[in-house]
Amino acid sequence: MKVKHIVQTASVLLASTLLLGACGQKKASSTKDGDDEKVTIRFSWWGADDRHKATNAAVKQFEKENPNIAVKTEYAGWDGQVEKMATQMAGGTESDLMQITYDWYQTYNADGTGFADLNAYKDIVDLSGYSQSMLAEGTTKDKLLAIPYSNSTHAYGVNQTVYAKYGVDVSKLKTWNDYKDAAKKFPEGSYPLMITSFNEITDYLGQKYGKSFIDASGKVSFTASQVAEGLKWWQSMVDAKVTPSMKEVMENVGTADGSSVKEVVNGQYAGFAAWSGNMAAFNQVLKDGGMKMTIPSMPRIKADGRAGSMQKPTMLFAISKDTKHAKAAAKLLNFLLNDPKGVKTLGVTRGLPANTNAAKILEKNGQVDDVTKMAAEYQQTTKGINQSPYYEMSQVLEAYDAPMKAYGLGQLSADEAGKKIVTDVKDAIKQIKNQ
Repeated sequence: MKVKHIVQTASVLLASTLLLGACGQKKASSTKDGDDEKVTIRFSWWGADDRHKATNAAVKQFEKENPNIAVKTEYAGWDGQVEKMATQMAGGTESDLMQITYDWYQTYNADGTGFADLNAYKDIVDLSGYSQSMLAEGTTKDKLLAIPYSNSTHAYGVNQTVYAKYGVDVSKLKTWNDYKDAAKKFPEGSYPLMITSFNEITDYLGQKYGKSFIDASGKVSFTASQVAEGLKWWQSMVDAKVTPSMKEVMENVGTADGSSVKEVVNGQYAGFAAWSGNMAAFNQVLKDGGMKMTIPSMPRIKADGRAGSMQKPTMLFAISKDTKHAKAAAKLLNFLLNDPKGVKTLGVTRGLPANTNAAKILEKNGQVDDVTKMAAEYQQTTKGINQSPYYEMSQVLEAYDAPMKAYGLGQLSADEAGKKIVTDVKDAIKQIKNQ
């Protein structure tokens, strides 16, 4: 996906919008919206089919209980969401209530005015189930501008059915070398893991050096030679047939959501790297196919070494600062986060909620399946490294993703790719800060 200069594009579009005047912009929130008058609000998110179905069902329930509020839902897979968000934020056409990423929070909220202050709606949105540290993730200059649905740690799930078929004991997988040994038992064309992105290299470097690729201030923590080490490690996993090559990944996976990839569904790729909050989607597709998944401990360089896995707040919810109907949007948000009907309908399609009240509702209702419990336990017991909000910004992602792909296709050496990644990432962050 080509996403270069998204923020610059957004800035240009925003300037054009301002020149055109208030056309397309939303006015300040009504004091009565969602109470007496009939209003329509928009709600946007991304995800896999299980999330779409559950969220749409929850919205229908909300509309039934709030007949004066109509909700227009806008949802899709991840592909194209970055460009869509940039265009909408630049033109003032973003949804009233929106699911956002941690990097979007930073991109569109650098000065603390990018979204509505939810503190103004504490009489509508119950925050009693959230820790102060969790709410701090969505707070800028004492303004609560987003609420994280959950916290997530990078993890490696495996298809336990396939591993057992090939005589691999999942409980003994502790190190990366253990996965290399497991690969020897897999037939040609099948792989123990699908590790396809720079995220896995970031995990490895975090294990080795005990720090994030980019720190909270936007400083690149690794040298070009250290990044080259990570690339060479990843290539060693390809050579050992732990994971398919870059060429095969680009042909079979592309930009698709990992849980929908045919080779994952049929067990050919018997393991996958994903955020802990997204493991439910993988579990569902494998369960539908009569297979069982599990989440082993984070594979390490040494069994007693540091985990080094990335962690971040995930799927934050924010309300547009320009919405006409902030109260109605806040009511929908509270329904999704706190109302037993909304909570039960959403289930664990966004992972186990960070809201302890909601988590207890799901547990009491028997909706926290074994994999979600494993994901929550994995997150609680795996000492991760906080990911910088700059890490997933579009220009930064492109800066490390393109050279990695070029290396994987044999177009750059590890040293060349490492140097290019560090240089390009630094340049991208500099451009972002200069906006």
